[in-house]
Amino acid sequence: MKKNGNMVVLVTGLLGAAKLALEAFGYSIITDDQINAIANGVAAVAAVVATWMNNHRKDVGQDGSNN
Repeated sequence: MKKNGNMVVLVTGLLGAAKLALEAFGYSIITDDQINAIANGVAAVAAVVATWMNNHRKDVGQDGSNN
């Protein structure tokens, strides 16, 4: 889960940095609502992937067999 959590922070940070850089030059391309929507989407995908991986690991035994 930690890797997926870091991905959410990375995407949000990159979008925020891009927004600040663009606004410094007078461009208003990325809005706060768009950043929030993208961050929420990435967080939702990360949660689904983490849940699937967690359940998948429970299905595989400690010896690596599917019992």
